[in-house]
Amino acid sequence: MQVFQKTGVVVMLVSLALFVFSCGGNDHDHDHGEGEHTHEEAGHEHDGHDHDSTPDYTASASSAFKSTLGDLALAYLPIKDALVETDAETTAAATQAFTTQLQQMDKAMLEGEASAHWEAQSKEMLTHAQGIEQTEDVEAQRKHFDVLSDLLINSIKSFGLEDDVFYIQHCPMAFDNTGAEWLSTEKGILNPYFGDKMLRCGVVQETLNFELAADK
Repeated sequence: MQVFQKTGVVVMLVSLALFVFSCGGNDHDHDHGEGEHTHEEAGHEHDGHDHDSTPDYTASASSAFKSTLGDLALAYLPIKDALVETDAETTAAATQAFTTQLQQMDKAMLEGEASAHWEAQSKEMLTHAQGIEQTEDVEAQRKHFDVLSDLLINSIKSFGLEDDVFYIQHCPMAFDNTGAEWLSTEKGILNPYFGDKMLRCGVVQETLNFELAADK
């Protein structure tokens, strides 16, 4: 009997260790590697969105466009916060403000391929933002938010920001361990894919700081 009890304890400890490891270690937020990452460093491929393969229009994008893209990213944050609270109604309401901001952005501030790329990105963003607005199922909202986050991250990497600094955060356990990202202005982890079920599950994957990159 003691042998079986000891075996059970060992199995429980191993399972707990694997869970903690897969969720980023513990309740403290982490950076991968030493120091801060800039937008030029390694990205993450997820659900067909390869952050590293995005076209670079940061040199040609105007300061005005970069500023409005920063405003769009700030409008995204209340959606993330509402999902942290697992509040479908507030999530839908917050997304309406994001959608309004998105529709007000003027692609005429960009030219040529940059304008075409933004049109494609913004069209898909609008589709998933409206998907969030049109459902009261918070898990369905999280699926749309996952794609919306990827699109916004890729857009920021393509066009840059004027002054804002964002952190790309990653949850390895989201969507049956396929993983998912989101944006935050704080390093502390508050997980929008699990809420209070696994609030601190995640790591800081990358820092989007274009001012820092320009100074190098």
